[in-house]
Amino acid sequence: MRIQTSRTSRMKSRFAAMWHAMLLALELLFVVVGEVDADDDAVAINVQTQTQPPTDAQFEIIQSSIKMAATFRLNRYTGAVHLLVRCEKASRLCWENVKVLHALSVDTKSPRFQISMSGIAAKGTFLVDTLTGAVWQLFEDKDAGDVFFDLIGEPIHRAKK
Repeated sequence: MRIQTSRTSRMKSRFAAMWHAMLLALELLFVVVGEVDADDDAVAINVQTQTQPPTDAQFEIIQSSIKMAATFRLNRYTGAVHLLVRCEKASRLCWENVKVLHALSVDTKSPRFQISMSGIAAKGTFLVDTLTGAVWQLFEDKDAGDVFFDLIGEPIHRAKK
């Protein structure tokens, strides 16, 4: 009888240990899932920060969450872009013109330009003309201390063989 009682108590101990381990695993799962949900929100916010202008607004502010220095003011009608910088001789902020190479001459009274940021790197910043499909990529000339947008060429169409 002692053997069965000892065996029964060991089985109860094992069952209780497994039950506690399952409860602990479930608790950890809920904590991890909660952290993943919180991180998902952070990722969604980290992609790009921009204002929500009215549909016909002429200007928009776009700011990268990975680089404070990448804060742009976009004229949505003309495609003119300005970068927020610290003024040279003052302790305040100023808007500096960003060159848009091969810019189109535009005369419109409605918004047609957008800035898109990858959220991973500054070089993943693009200026898009939503009417023509033209796209410019942001570049930085570190030697000259300039940033500029350069037009991305159309893909080369290869002859079919």
